[in-house]
Amino acid sequence: QYGKVTSVSDGTCTITARSNDISGVYGTATITVNSYIYPSSVSVTPSSYELYSGEKVQLTATVLPQSANNKSVTWSSSNSTIASVNSSGNVTAHSPGECRIYAVTSDNHLSASSAIKVKERSFTLYDIPTLYPNYNSPFTIRHSATPSGVPVYTLEKSSGEECLSLSGNT
Repeated sequence: QYGKVTSVSDGTCTITARSNDISGVYGTATITVNSYIYPSSVSVTPSSYELYSGEKVQLTATVLPQSANNKSVTWSSSNSTIASVNSSGNVTAHSPGECRIYAVTSDNHLSASSAIKVKERSFTLYDIPTLYPNYNSPFTIRHSATPSGVPVYTLEKSSGEECLSLSGNT
């Protein structure tokens, strides 16, 4: 009486309704049942990240609903000279700047991104005087580094006798 239809499997069918009188009036409707579940959203974590050139970070794409048939994503960078990304979402920083790393779903092309900031590394040596044997030796070489770290020093003589020795963080 009300034309209630219940799906039982994927496919297409035609429903025909005819009047109970002699008028011959009828109507049809084509119904397609597709139980394939498409993604409804995608998100990327972390949503932003700061790193130095040469460093890496692993991004994760979450595709919803959990029951989506195909949760695969394609990764890309808005500027691969700043940071590149591989097919697994692993980002490598290359040079200072800012870019976005995108995850796009294979089905229905939903996208989300993470803001990546690559900071510049710096290293500074402070106040290296002319050294005079038995006058101002030993001398500690001070430095600053971003990101922090312990340098490896290489000393070369510019003239004179073999007169240098190193100790500590060399």
